[in-house]
Amino acid sequence: MYELDLNLGARVLCNDTAGGRLLKVAVDPETHQVTDLIVERGMLLKHSRVVPISTLVGTTPEGILLDVSEAQLEDFTEYGETEISEPASEGGRYVSASGVAPGFGPLPAEPVMVRRRVRTGVSSDRVVLGRDTKVENLHKTIGHLDHVLIHPQSREITHLVIRRGLIPQRLVLPVEQVEDFYEDEIFTSISNDELDRLPRYSPPEEAGPALVEHLLTPEGSATGTPEPTSVVARVQAALSRDPRTQNAVIEVIDDRGVIILQGDVQSPEMRQAAEEVAAAQPGVTSVVNELMVIRS
Repeated sequence: MYELDLNLGARVLCNDTAGGRLLKVAVDPETHQVTDLIVERGMLLKHSRVVPISTLVGTTPEGILLDVSEAQLEDFTEYGETEISEPASEGGRYVSASGVAPGFGPLPAEPVMVRRRVRTGVSSDRVVLGRDTKVENLHKTIGHLDHVLIHPQSREITHLVIRRGLIPQRLVLPVEQVEDFYEDEIFTSISNDELDRLPRYSPPEEAGPALVEHLLTPEGSATGTPEPTSVVARVQAALSRDPRTQNAVIEVIDDRGVIILQGDVQSPEMRQAAEEVAAAQPGVTSVVNELMVIRS
């Protein structure tokens, strides 16, 4: 699908030079909309800025493209994180294992202390997600967040890319299967069996310096993401625009003009529509339809 790929840890490019790296994203947990990008700057003395999503021009393999200058980045609110210890709610208290100090009688109860992360610079009704954010289901932690894919117009999350395993696999999880976003945790309803059937993430094709230059010009900023030029990008863009296939997670592979479609779809009609859309794109000589129909 032709979405904006927020690769956590990727370079951030301003309209005049490099601006840092994408550290985290702030999300409205109710609407699933990304509202802010948290950009880390500096080498030794690192600091981060909260940059509104409205500054986002586009994303390429070279980085995250913003319509601001490097100097303007310093005008945005600074982001910070600290951990504090505080007494547990409801007045929870504990005593020592024996409850008695030799020669002194019972030990006084001590307050139960809990650690909590406090974030500054981001509205308290937002959830902040980064590469250390765990993704969990009912059974266990299934991985950590790696990419956030968002709709190019609404900026709503459409999919999450999960990193899992010592030799990392990257799986694409539709946002519809996310139950809740929490601080430092994403909870999904997906089962372990369904997890194994998720499509693998395929990095976007190299965009090259010409695309970056286009996006950083006033014309590129005004029009947003440019019309794709590669066969794979054209097919992905067409699939994301067509109402019959825009909600499907489809991997597109190009073998010298032969397009291979892989992934899961919800109906035979969606499977057939995806093949029709792909076959109609310039540069496609034939389509191999390997899509699987998964009925809920």
